[in-house]
Amino acid sequence: MPSFLRRSLLLLLATALAAPVGLASPAYATFRTVSVQTIAAEVHAPRLSPGTEQTLFLASPARDLAVHWRGSPEARVLLSLSSDGVHFGARMEAGRDEVGEHKRNGRTYGALVAAGSAVAVRLTTDRPVVDVTVVSLADGARTVHTARRLVGAAAAVVQPEVVARSGWGADEALRFDASGKEIFPPAFYPTKKLIVHHTAGANGDQNPAATIRSINYTAAVTLGWGDMGYNFLVDASGRVYEGRHSRDYTPGTSPSGDDALGNGVTGA
Repeated sequence: MPSFLRRSLLLLLATALAAPVGLASPAYATFRTVSVQTIAAEVHAPRLSPGTEQTLFLASPARDLAVHWRGSPEARVLLSLSSDGVHFGARMEAGRDEVGEHKRNGRTYGALVAAGSAVAVRLTTDRPVVDVTVVSLADGARTVHTARRLVGAAAAVVQPEVVARSGWGADEALRFDASGKEIFPPAFYPTKKLIVHHTAGANGDQNPAATIRSINYTAAVTLGWGDMGYNFLVDASGRVYEGRHSRDYTPGTSPSGDDALGNGVTGA
């Protein structure tokens, strides 16, 4: 799975411990959560040949994008971006999404690339590829929810607080197919080891939550998994974010990624 203030994120296939609220006495607290709709659009090039350039114009300015294609998986696909449709920046590698490599569906998936509000992308390749698809991603409508609950004093155990999916704006509708069936239902097992993975994105990300939303869309929709495979994500400032959905938590609770028996939700 492609992988930030450095834009790089540490992605954890693991389980974590809940954070204490730490209030002196029982009280009511108001919690604010948010969901953000991801605007995704695709543009296509039927064929891309070595020694040629092809320019595709995006439906709207993109924050992030990813390319995938049919043909040689060894093809070196390069892209350059333009924020005005006229002037293009330096070429960069489309990269590889290692989770996408496990799809084995005849397509090669590039890594998630920071697009900087690009409106056009110019593509080149060193080997013939076909059905080239550029997926552009940006934030859309934002919905804010508030909830009140009774909170009390917590045990004095220091644990890292985890930003819930509702805190980074997960679009939970992506987890379900058109019939309302969950695509990647949670399964829980005892946690035996931790796997730490580093993203391949650019450094200096000013909005890690938005990048997580793009990672989530790419995994859930573009790759068809229904959810991301990472249990937790850590940005360069040390903030920890809930990744893979495990269960619904009471507002204000720090997600632990496990079930009532302490078993961790499986990643991918």
